[in-house]
Amino acid sequence: MVESSSRVSKTTQNLQTQLFNALLIQTLIPAVLMYFPVSVMFIFTFLNIDLGKMSGIATITIAVYPAIDPLPNIIIIRHYRQAVWEFILKILGRKMTVILRKSNHSVPKTTSFQMTTY
Repeated sequence: MVESSSRVSKTTQNLQTQLFNALLIQTLIPAVLMYFPVSVMFIFTFLNIDLGKMSGIATITIAVYPAIDPLPNIIIIRHYRQAVWEFILKILGRKMTVILRKSNHSVPKTTSFQMTTY
């Protein structure tokens, strides 16, 4: 089994690294946006300190969490990032250059094409 784990391709290792980094960031997002603000609010309540308008920050950060949570996957994982850029450029109807990063030498390194919108 040890020998088989060393035979993992560079592509798989790269993808696993990207997924691990995205998971780390996705672990920090709820801590920063949900647990920390609510914990501060509870602590200040127990200490009988009025937060005033600052108490609304916890509500805002909890409401923003579902929109921010998928962003690390979209930004960190290369295939998702490329698909989002292709979609954005397709909507804008601009000429797009895609850089193919494959180990296959028969595929050209850069391919340009015009995207048309329908």
